[in-house]
Amino acid sequence: MGLIRFFVQRKILIGLIAVLVMVIGSFAMIRLDKELFPGLEFDGAYVQINAGEMQAVEVERTITTPLEQKLEGIDGVEKIDSTTYWLYVNFSHVREWPR
Repeated sequence: MGLIRFFVQRKILIGLIAVLVMVIGSFAMIRLDKELFPGLEFDGAYVQINAGEMQAVEVERTITTPLEQKLEGIDGVEKIDSTTYWLYVNFSHVREWPR
């Protein structure tokens, strides 16, 4: 009970300590080594497209082929894999690393 009474009677001191802890924490966060948070770069993507009730031939004609042509026109695309099924299409592409 004595510890609680000590803190209640010294509200200004406790407030100053709280502010000091926040200032030190903010300073430490700014000075934190950036290597702890490395940048992320994704070198590819995977997409699955739901084609409703369409047959595989129709899915390939209306979705797969036009999308492959559009993706091949993008600079830096190294490889495109697509698989057409009844009801959906799977796409994956890998982009080349900058040199």
